[in-house]
Amino acid sequence: MRIHHLEDRPGILLIRQNEKPHYRLKNPLTQKIYENNCVRPAPDPQDCTDFQRYIKSGGPLRPNVSNIGAPTYQLSKYLAGLLSQLIGNSAHHVKNSFQFVQVLESLRVQPEDLVVSFDVVSLFTNVPIVDSLEHLSHHFEDDVMALFKHILTSTYFRFDGQFYEQTDGVAMGSTLSSVIANFFMENFEKKAIEQATHKPVCSFRYVDDTFVIWPHGQEKVTEFLNHLNGLHNKIQFTMEKEGYLPILDIDIYSKTDGSLGHKVSQKTTHTNLPTPEFASLSCYTNNQPSLP
Repeated sequence: MRIHHLEDRPGILLIRQNEKPHYRLKNPLTQKIYENNCVRPAPDPQDCTDFQRYIKSGGPLRPNVSNIGAPTYQLSKYLAGLLSQLIGNSAHHVKNSFQFVQVLESLRVQPEDLVVSFDVVSLFTNVPIVDSLEHLSHHFEDDVMALFKHILTSTYFRFDGQFYEQTDGVAMGSTLSSVIANFFMENFEKKAIEQATHKPVCSFRYVDDTFVIWPHGQEKVTEFLNHLNGLHNKIQFTMEKEGYLPILDIDIYSKTDGSLGHKVSQKTTHTNLPTPEFASLSCYTNNQPSLP
């Protein structure tokens, strides 16, 4: 499939000049940070490697951009390392599927409880940059904030010989993107639960997927969904109830004894055919990255 009229997609701005975008920081850096984390002279911008995979019916375009070797790559890694120290301290945080399975084994569901999952629609392309920078400003000094702003507002990429700028959200494939998305969502979920009239028994989140045990019935869980979707116009959730709930790469289901079971989740496009070099392996491997 060939992508036509990319510049007409929401959140994508075509740079029509026949030149490479400039990468020059407006704010001074300390010599050490500059030498360790900035690339001189500026190499080619990152290439967009995949579009079709992220195009959903009626949804925004989600470019998958390789950030390795890009002008902001080293600086993104540096900032991701700084920010990683601030996330993962919430009681709702899920590091990976292995840890989540251990959590599930300790939970019990009452007969009146609902087992529910909430999923953010296209989180990466909808992370509010202005709000994220505001949250960051409570933790970092002005000189570091200048670096965060530079990275989060310098999302250029090349596709089919043209240069584009992603004007909304964060780039899929950037070192900093998953960390800043998780940072924003930690602030979001704290506000959401504090302001909710009715609260879940427990809530666990991996980036944009949230698992909840809900004790207040069908009507109130719909009110809770509306509450979540009313907090920020860019952050909208879908909800699944009962049955097999996909979180990370596992499906969760309720057992008759009140415990929670799980099985490996397979997407509809999964062929069940291993690559030759791994054909002899029978162990289950986790495909989701661990978060701090």
